[in-house]
Amino acid sequence: MAQITSYSQLYPFVLRWLPGCELPAILRALQDGARYICEVYEVWKEDLDPQPIVDWQQDYTLSLPSPDPLNTVNPYLAAIHRIDEVKVNGQVFEYPMYEFLNESVLRFESSSVPHGLDNRMLVCGNVGTSSVANWQLLTDASVGVSISTGTYALTNLNFTGLSFNQIALKIQTAIRQSINGNIGYCRWYQNKFKLWADNSTLSYLPAGSSGTDISGATWMNGKTGVGTLGALLQVKAVLRPQQTVATLPDWLLDRISDALIARAIWQIKQMPGPMKDKEGAVIWDFEFKNQITNIIGEKNRTYKGGVRSMEA
Repeated sequence: MAQITSYSQLYPFVLRWLPGCELPAILRALQDGARYICEVYEVWKEDLDPQPIVDWQQDYTLSLPSPDPLNTVNPYLAAIHRIDEVKVNGQVFEYPMYEFLNESVLRFESSSVPHGLDNRMLVCGNVGTSSVANWQLLTDASVGVSISTGTYALTNLNFTGLSFNQIALKIQTAIRQSINGNIGYCRWYQNKFKLWADNSTLSYLPAGSSGTDISGATWMNGKTGVGTLGALLQVKAVLRPQQTVATLPDWLLDRISDALIARAIWQIKQMPGPMKDKEGAVIWDFEFKNQITNIIGEKNRTYKGGVRSMEA
């Protein structure tokens, strides 16, 4: 886990160069800096929750992913800043085949509305047993998976001590072991399991062949009439944090913390008041650019015209 997990941990580094500065002013500068870096340099990209395509449906409401897919279900305190990529059943849809409305709705252009595509995704109904403690009692769970290459029996699944996210990954591993390939996926999303496959069709869950069958309403709830089949919609997006949050995902905050510190000092030195220092601001503008160059270098990304000034 990253060592820097909240803006407050950066206060001492700012105060070192701005002794006596009020903490609310530092927080606001860090918040402004985080939004600026995420908007201008697009350092925060995420795969959004995948969705099944409904034939001829034009609009899809996009959902932010969980901040940690292994431990929590709380969405990021962020907004979708820009759509980076849209894929339907693995095919990339280029703009203007779609537009992005109100920072939440993906709308396909009329002539590009998906329809008549293979079912590559199954969204199960809400799990019948919502207490993970009950799932952790299962040591012999089984379920079938039906894809275009055949029907596969997943058996002897042991969920002892696992979270729902880890249970999903256990099922995914069993799918891939049975298929002998990396084409199957299983993920947990808040209260249900989602399964999808690359270049292969999916069907509703067949019953397990031994032990405790988890395909039906008591467990995964992926049977005919409850689960939802459809083509697979996958969206990658650029995110920006909400202005009032006090933190970022720890992996991101830890990575951009030096740039945040430099920009916060620059911003405060630019403001009217006792901390104003025009010459000092120039120095910290230069330091910010150096830090951003390092971040971009780590991501192997280039930008036309080089690193932008904070005044851009």
